[in-house]
Amino acid sequence: MPSKKAIDALPRQQKEIVVLRDIQGLSYEEIEQITGEAQGTVKSRLFRARQQLQEQLKDERNRFEVGLFRRQSPPPTSPKPLPTKTPTSSTGEELCPSGHRKRDSNPGSRFEEKSI
Repeated sequence: MPSKKAIDALPRQQKEIVVLRDIQGLSYEEIEQITGEAQGTVKSRLFRARQQLQEQLKDERNRFEVGLFRRQSPPPTSPKPLPTKTPTSSTGEELCPSGHRKRDSNPGSRFEEKSI
């Protein structure tokens, strides 16, 4: 059933017909006698009123879901800072942040050239 707020937002004539038909459960003939409107006019106004209520409720639902999504989101966190101290092995050798030994920047310097 549509909310009272959504029904109250309808134009007076549509609101009257929605209340008589959907809330009080009267027949089209009874509504025709009460309002003095032709049955086709009653049906037309009821159709338009229901369309408008459907749109209003869809908008309310979207706003509600967006509100829920925003409330459920965890607060933003900043990334953890990297350690400033360079890790070292038990022998004092510098290690990469991943804990492995660093490679020489010039791998050829590890070998000595021997002359024959």
